[in-house]
Amino acid sequence: MYVNNTLACNDSNLCTTGDVCSAGKCVGKPVVCNDNNVCTDDSCDAKTGLCVYAPNTSPCNDGNVCTTGDVCSAGKCAGKPVVCDDKNPCTQDSCVSPAGCVYVNLPNGTKCDDGSLCSNNDQCLLGKCVGAAVNCNDNNVCTDDSCDPKTGCVYKNNTALCNDSNACTTGDVCANGKCAGKPIVCDDKNSCTNDSCNPATGCVYQALPWGSKCDDGSACTTGDQCLWTFCFGQSLNCNDNNVCTNDSCDPKTGCVYTNNTNACDDANACTGADKCADGKCSGTPIKCDDLNPCTDDSCVPATGCKFVNNTAPCDDGNSCTVGDACSAGTCKAGTTNLCTGCSAQEKGGCNGCACEKCVCAMDPTCCTVAWTADCVALCKNASCPQTCQLNGCNTLPQKGCGGCACEKAVCAADPFCCNVAWDNICAGECKSIGNSVCGSPGGAGCATSLAGEKGCGGCPCEKAVCAVDSFCCTTAWDALCVSECKNFCVAHCHKSGGQGCRVHATKGCGGCPCEKEVCANDAACCNSQWDAFCVVACANLGYLCK
Repeated sequence: MYVNNTLACNDSNLCTTGDVCSAGKCVGKPVVCNDNNVCTDDSCDAKTGLCVYAPNTSPCNDGNVCTTGDVCSAGKCAGKPVVCDDKNPCTQDSCVSPAGCVYVNLPNGTKCDDGSLCSNNDQCLLGKCVGAAVNCNDNNVCTDDSCDPKTGCVYKNNTALCNDSNACTTGDVCANGKCAGKPIVCDDKNSCTNDSCNPATGCVYQALPWGSKCDDGSACTTGDQCLWTFCFGQSLNCNDNNVCTNDSCDPKTGCVYTNNTNACDDANACTGADKCADGKCSGTPIKCDDLNPCTDDSCVPATGCKFVNNTAPCDDGNSCTVGDACSAGTCKAGTTNLCTGCSAQEKGGCNGCACEKCVCAMDPTCCTVAWTADCVALCKNASCPQTCQLNGCNTLPQKGCGGCACEKAVCAADPFCCNVAWDNICAGECKSIGNSVCGSPGGAGCATSLAGEKGCGGCPCEKAVCAVDSFCCTTAWDALCVSECKNFCVAHCHKSGGQGCRVHATKGCGGCPCEKEVCANDAACCNSQWDAFCVVACANLGYLCK
């Protein structure tokens, strides 16, 4: 068993002293090597046991306020002398320990240099160097004047408004250190002055001699001349002698000719309702038709319509005559025509009788043997068309009707009527499709209808009559309806165009439907005489006069 003791011992280290056992080991107190010099690194040499003091270069403090940057060297602490400089040429600078830097003012009036090029005659005053300010004014409004302590006076160009003292410039402004403006334009817009500019006074306007050529700026004058300072010219004549233009003048462009739509006269008697269009006068060609087959109708521009009697073949409206011819402007009857269906004869048929096909279809002997009184009776009393003008409204035994007013319209829709027979369906279609005037020649409103037949589906006065007497269109077109048509509504009772389709020795036509329209354009027709011109006008308005 080993028990630790505290006996004196030797740890074999010369840098310890008072060695003694402790916790089973021999330990001693380290030798203290301290020379109290911060400029040495103190240590003990283990081989000799002697203290070693090695100089260092550590920062230190030599205790002198007049040094700075103290550092150890060769075992001593030393620093560089403090430079006491307050950058003030008017103080004497020194360092006194332990106070440090001391700055004593130099006597007032001592010459100095404040280091600024913006002052001169610098002198000390109460420890400060002051001088008089340098004058940097170059008397140029086009520079901004200043002073830089390092370089002295500075002159920087500006763009300020200015005055170049020239009355012939405007908008003066600084540029590149100089004042200049744009030349003014002396122009009084008067071609009768000589315009110039005087730098001292400005624009000068001198009048040109009388009679000098000028320009008043208006395209509506000509031959402009100066009188004093005024330019005068004669008005431009813009009359193009055309009634179809409105003549005016635009000072900027000159004469202006605007097309109008005024009424005019194209000097042509063969046109009517003359009117301007596209700058020209023209009218609608008039229709020279007196509805007389015995005149050759034409138009002469100088005089108007011309109607010359002819000797052409015509039809006097009497089916019992043939060879009718025009004479002295009227249709003269020819010889009696036995082939009318109205007279019996010993030979068969008559080839041109209006009801021949109809009768012979019922009784072939009328065309193969003789046209007897019985054939005449059939022609008159049967449903055969005597004139085949309007009887499409009746049932016929033969096909078609050889000229019925509504035949084309009906057969176009129902070919049966012209290819097989004109039955009651065709008769009904004549009313509904063909809009036929169903009654005697001249208009249905002028004759009573078949028993119990209402209206006629196309009579010119039907609407007017039925508006006051609905019986005529809802029940039957009787004699009272006919009377109302003639006396109340003024029906077309002369052919299909009405009384306006005939020449009258008297004025007007007693209420003809086309009267108002014609007389509105030609008052003479209603105030003087309803002549051939009025008849033509009636037809030109669309009334059926044939």
